[in-house]
Amino acid sequence: LDNGNVIFSELAKASSGSSSDEPATPSDLARKRKRDVLGFLGEVALFKGLTPTERASVVRALSVEEYGAGQAIIRQGAVGETMYIIEAGTAAVQIDGVGRVATLERGSVFGELALISGEPRKATIITTTQMTVLVLERDVFERIVGKIGDFVKQLRQRFHAASYAYGKRDYHKLF
Repeated sequence: LDNGNVIFSELAKASSGSSSDEPATPSDLARKRKRDVLGFLGEVALFKGLTPTERASVVRALSVEEYGAGQAIIRQGAVGETMYIIEAGTAAVQIDGVGRVATLERGSVFGELALISGEPRKATIITTTQMTVLVLERDVFERIVGKIGDFVKQLRQRFHAASYAYGKRDYHKLF
């Protein structure tokens, strides 16, 4: 497997066997995992506008991270170099001085606003259950922005409009 697929190779090695009579090879498991992630990304709003080939490029660039319940994935005020897509689990969005403003679940994307605006993280994301996230680094995100430019433009407008129009208590309207 090429470097972009290292994570899928590692996942395949960690998987426990197969449900068929013949054991699946790590390669087979990695290909299945890659297909599963590709299908999942097709359901995520941010990636729906991409072609299957473009989504496959994103899949090759993803890494996977696991978190236990109660862990902070990102912290408000930190510099944002990654965005996250929740594959499994839930998390709470918390804003200093406001508290919990939203709950994120499978298919939710977070961390993208810092990549779009270049500003520090606007909220802290804390897992409420065990969580698996797909992680996309800034450089890959910026390469695909041209492909999803209209959606990014809408996100940027929504973010700026809400941040200027609402006080801190209404920040949840961003989500």
